[in-house]
Parts: sequence; C-alpha cells; structure tokens
Amino acid sequence: MSDTGLAQILPLELIDKCIGSKICALLKGNKEVSGTLLGFDDFVNMVLSDVTEVEQTVEGKKITKMDQILLNDCTMPLEYCEFSGSLPKCKNILQKENPQKFAELYGEVDQTKEDTKETEGNNEKVNASKKKTAKVPAIDKVLFKVEQRSFKKNVTVISNLEKFGIDLKKAAKRFANRFACGSTVAKNAQGREEIVVQGDVGDNLETFLMKEFAKELNNIEIEEIVEEKKKKGSE
Repeated sequence: MSDTGLAQILPLELIDKCIGSKICALLKGNKEVSGTLLGFDDFVNMVLSDVTEVEQTVEGKKITKMDQILLNDCTMPLEYCEFSGSLPKCKNILQKENPQKFAELYGEVDQTKEDTKETEGNNEKVNASKKKTAKVPAIDKVLFKVEQRSFKKNVTVISNLEKFGIDLKKAAKRFANRFACGSTVAKNAQGREEIVVQGDVGDNLETFLMKEFAKELNNIEIEEIVEEKKKKGSE
C-alpha cells in the first residue's frame, strides 16, 4: 500500500488531538502518570486532570490519586530536556544527581555552581555590551545548520536573526507554530543566543524566514553551515 495518500501528523498536532482524552506518560524515576489531557504548550508542558500516578519502588507499586497535575520538563524523560526551554536548569540537576548520565548525554566536564554562575554572568555582560555597541555590517548573513544531538535527534540551529532587529523569543514561537515542534532560545558555546528548533526544517527554512520577516531580512542572504562530516558523507 502506498504511503502517498496518508496525511502526516506532526507531534504537536497529535497531542492537540488528544485534548479531552485519557493519556499515559512515562516519567523519570520509574513513574507512570495517566489522566485526562486538559492542555499543553509549545514545550509539551501538559496539564492533566483525574490523575493516577504509579511509582515502582523496592516495596512494590505505589499508587497516588490527584485531581490535577502539571507535567513539565523536569518530569519528562531526559532525552527531551534539550527542547524544554530550560536546558541549563535540567543540566544542573542532572549533573548533581547523576554525573555519569550527565557525561554520557553531554560529554561535559563537571563544574562547580560558582563556575557556572560566573560563566553565565560573563555571558550576559558580553551579550548586553554587544546589543549596545554592535552595528550590522553589510556582509552579515542569517546562518543555520542541522545538528544531531543526544539520542540521534536532529535540531535546526538558526543564528544572527537578532542582528536584523528580530526578537528571538517571538521568532521561536513562530517557528514552533509553523513546524509544530519544540522551539526555544538557547546560548551556544560562545555565549551568543540562537534559536534551536526540534527536527530538520532546513528545506523549508528560507521560504519561511522570507515570508515571516520580509521587511527585516530584505536583501539579506540566508546560508546553511554544512559540517565537514556531512560534506564527506555526501560525496
């Protein structure tokens, strides 16, 4: 049977169809929560009613009944943390509670809280300074690249939009609505903010940007950054 006649249902569309229905969510800590889905946001934080929570303990199953619960990023499986909008908080918790898993997922060296705070503070100062003094050179471009993150999940990273007067948080919401997926603003290794969109949306990105931000990006080039590994693999 051909798949051409089947309609593609994107993740957020599927969740939207479940509003008012009974769903079951598998959480961290050997927990399982079931209840009626009342609503959710772009980062898949969900509100459930008439809730039953089942936790596997050494003494057996522990069942708890609740009228309502908010399932946010800190209760969801680890592989979804990078799309939650609060990745730094999740990473700090994981680094403290499970350093081995932290190293496995992110491959980063353990740091003290003081070092983390100092780095974040310095990054904020650098970004604030850039916003005050930076002028947009004529050669600036909007750059994007597709990266493979943990658990072989692809994300599309868009940078330099702020140089053309585009509000990154508002733009991230537009990406989430257009592509029906998680989209958030995050800092890269250099401390610069960029938009991270869940999935590979590179094929439709340029058309979307020129339609949504036609005024800001008029005559501005949009360029894909291709990693060396991808170049070798495509030859």
